[in-house]
Amino acid sequence: MTSTVAGVALAAVAVTLQFLTLTPEEKAAPLASTGALREEIATGRYSAKVESVTAATSIEVPDRGKGRLVEGDGVFLIVQASATVPAEPMHLDAEFAAADGRRFLTTDKVEIDDTLAQPWIQPGWWAKGVFVFEVPREAIAGGSVVVTPDRENVLIEPYPPAAVIDLGLDEAAAGELVAKAQNPYKLTRGN
Repeated sequence: MTSTVAGVALAAVAVTLQFLTLTPEEKAAPLASTGALREEIATGRYSAKVESVTAATSIEVPDRGKGRLVEGDGVFLIVQASATVPAEPMHLDAEFAAADGRRFLTTDKVEIDDTLAQPWIQPGWWAKGVFVFEVPREAIAGGSVVVTPDRENVLIEPYPPAAVIDLGLDEAAAGELVAKAQNPYKLTRGN
């Protein structure tokens, strides 16, 4: 009995010491499930998949039945994605994580209604749409998309789940993607 109590105490001390060595960023980081382009990444609360990524120098967005041209300072990355949930409906959001550690939120130049962040993801159904990021050209190589529960509509939780999806863009592939950037990319609702 004494050895069991001592073992549990030592385990508790080890876990506490390990937690204390984490940086503040690591302590706030979501629990991540990782994968690659076209793979289904399951987090337990939802599954996400990135089908493709397209670059554009401008985007034509829907605006009252017509298109409105949106331009930016960097390159727009249009990420075709899909998601489903096993039980509880939710909204999802995404960030672009550059290889150097910088994070880019979805651009505010595209309405949320035109992205995968808008619909409720329902159990048993795959919702499809896009996430649109505006990033500097040099940040694309080695980047990944991080899909998380929507920060605005989910209870605050210390370790939200995340699907981290490597886009498979080395320097050459990123250069080719940017060289073939559309001008404009025509975005439609439910793209």
